[in-house]
Amino acid sequence: MGDIKDIHRAYVCIEQCIRPISLREHDGFSASPAELGALLAAVNAEFGRLLEATDHTSDALRKSLGKAARKAFKVGLQAK
Repeated sequence: MGDIKDIHRAYVCIEQCIRPISLREHDGFSASPAELGALLAAVNAEFGRLLEATDHTSDALRKSLGKAARKAFKVGLQAK
């Protein structure tokens, strides 16, 4: 989850560069739209990869917890 937060921070930073509040604030900023687009594509790809990994992890955890709950329920029934 920490990686996702880092990627999100990078994305927010890039958005601020793309949509400056005033031109005077970013006089030294000289990236072209194509360069910014490539950077955003890289950030989006990494963000997607991290979200997919998080989804797989949560699915595995859900299955594991379900299996453990079923096993505990069976043991409880057998103890009666």
